[in-house]
Amino acid sequence: MHKIYTNIGEHIFEVTADSANFMNLVIRQFTSLKKIPDRPVDMVVHIHGGYGTPLVTSDFSITEQARKLLFRRDDYLIDIDPDYYSANLYVYNGPALRQAFISLYSSFIVFRNWGFLMHGECVVDNGLAHLLCGGGSLSISDDSENPSRPVSEGIVLIKIASEGIRVFDSPFDEAATKRNSRSNLIGSVHFIQQAFQNKQMKAGRTYSLLRLLDAVFYWPHSTEQTRRVITMLRRFVQAAPVYSNYFQKREEIKELIS
Repeated sequence: MHKIYTNIGEHIFEVTADSANFMNLVIRQFTSLKKIPDRPVDMVVHIHGGYGTPLVTSDFSITEQARKLLFRRDDYLIDIDPDYYSANLYVYNGPALRQAFISLYSSFIVFRNWGFLMHGECVVDNGLAHLLCGGGSLSISDDSENPSRPVSEGIVLIKIASEGIRVFDSPFDEAATKRNSRSNLIGSVHFIQQAFQNKQMKAGRTYSLLRLLDAVFYWPHSTEQTRRVITMLRRFVQAAPVYSNYFQKREEIKELIS
C-alpha cells in the first residue's frame, strides 16, 4: 500500500494506492506534502487499478444508493460515501485516473458549497485574476511551443466566499504540472471569440450565468447539486464584471481585458 497527502485549493487529501505506477501518476499530478497534516484530512481517496475498458464514448451514469454515490464511465468508476469523506477510484489507466479525480473533486467542492471547477484560462494582472472562457480558438498563454492551445483545455479552480471570489492555481490544468495553492481575487470574466474586428461589450448577468453554467465542470446528478452551482454562480457574476470580447489576433486579447 502506498500513501501520500496532498492539498488542492484549501483541501487536504489522503491518497492511497495498491499500485506503485498509479501512485507515481498521482505524485506527478499533485504536490505531496512533506509531513503528515496537523489537521484532519478533508477526504480519503483509495485508487484501484484493473477496472473497465478503454474509453469509447464519454457517456456516463450516476447511481445513488443508501450509503454511496456511483459515477460510472467506460474507463473508471467512482464510489463516494454520501458525506464526501471517502471515495474509491477504480480506473483503467492514467488518463482515466486524472479524469476520475477531476470528477471527484468537482463534486466534492460543490457538495461543500466551496466553489467549482470551470473550463477556461486565468491571467493574473496587478494581483487580480481575469478569467477567460467561451468559444475562443486561441489561447493568450505565452506558451511558445503551443501558441494555439484552445482556452477550453484549461480547468480553473474558483472559490466562492463572503470575503471575495478567489481563483486558485489548478493542478488539473493540462498546461500545468504541479501547481501550488496560490490564489488571487477575481478581477473580471471574459467570454472570448475570434472575429474580424476587436470589440468588447458588457454582458448581462442572466446571459453570463447561463454561459458560465455551461463552463462549470460537474455531473448534474441531482437538482440539489445544480441548485448549489447556480447559487454560487449568481454570487460570482454579482462580484465580478463580465464582458464579451471579440478579437482578431491572439496577441490582442490582453489589450481587450486590460
